[in-house]
Amino acid sequence: MEIVSKAVLVLACIMCVFFLASITSPNKRPRTVQVKIPRARQQQTITEQENISEEDNREKIITTPQRKEPSASNDLDELHLAAIFSEEAVPMAANLAKNAEFVFGAKTFLHLISTDKDCSNIPTSARVFCELTEEDFSSREPHKNGEIIYGKKAYLEVVRRKNVIFKSFLQKHNAAVFVDVDVVFLQDPYGKIGTDKHSLLQFSYNYDQKPGCNKDGQPFNNDANTGLWFARNTAEVLDFFDMATRLIAKGYDKTDQGGVWAALRESDISSKVSMLNCEMYQSGLYFFNKRCLDCDVVAVHANFIISSKVKVGCFKAAGLWFNESKGNKQFVLNKEFRVAKDKLLIKQCT
Repeated sequence: MEIVSKAVLVLACIMCVFFLASITSPNKRPRTVQVKIPRARQQQTITEQENISEEDNREKIITTPQRKEPSASNDLDELHLAAIFSEEAVPMAANLAKNAEFVFGAKTFLHLISTDKDCSNIPTSARVFCELTEEDFSSREPHKNGEIIYGKKAYLEVVRRKNVIFKSFLQKHNAAVFVDVDVVFLQDPYGKIGTDKHSLLQFSYNYDQKPGCNKDGQPFNNDANTGLWFARNTAEVLDFFDMATRLIAKGYDKTDQGGVWAALRESDISSKVSMLNCEMYQSGLYFFNKRCLDCDVVAVHANFIISSKVKVGCFKAAGLWFNESKGNKQFVLNKEFRVAKDKLLIKQCT
């Protein structure tokens, strides 16, 4: 019996030695603990992990945060608009600048891009910027008498390079709205454009004559107007800009818009294109003829008017000319103005 007791005692001592060795061995790795880290703290935690000393061999399982693609303008911290102007278009560019001051909120910014590297006559502010293009227009022939005429050589020299300039601008932002300087806003466009999360591109209508054009997200047709459109900064969209530039010669009018139409026909992006509500984003044909003045208008584009001087007259008649000092007064849309009956090429506004 004494021998058995001693054997049991020896066995117990051996087990105790092995147990102590197992918990003190430097080669034994501790149990891994999975730590769930809130998304907002992930980047900070990764930085903290880099500072952990070699002696502290605690492990954390970190998931690298993925880049979130913008899905709607409400998801964008800011909305940036870009417009290109030449020397002859300074009055309208200045009008758009002052218009932005009246209408845009804190999250909306206008960038006016000069082809003639001159911003001296453009009023700028915390929401309005004037920038110089890197494109060389030094050989461009000026418009005669300072009047911009659609389709003339001086006009074409500028618009054929719009897609190159706009692509460069888009690369600096998550998304952008591209407008002509003959556009006026009645409301802040932030949260009212780019809200279709499935659309990489959104266009205003050209004619506003399509059935259902007062509904967002209508299927694309050959009525996309590049005087006011929205684009997201994705590789597919940037490639689209390149294609639109290459295909200008195939376009119906050899301009930036013709190149865009040709690219929409030949690319695979059409399923990711939608149209803007035509009552909210009105063309010159719609606004100055049909005059849906009680619609919830966000913007008016004075297209279908050949002469820049006539465009100015139409804006003045409608109460949309901001380029004359109004102090701190808010603009009032003139719902009593009359227009010529020529529906395609408006000759005058009274």
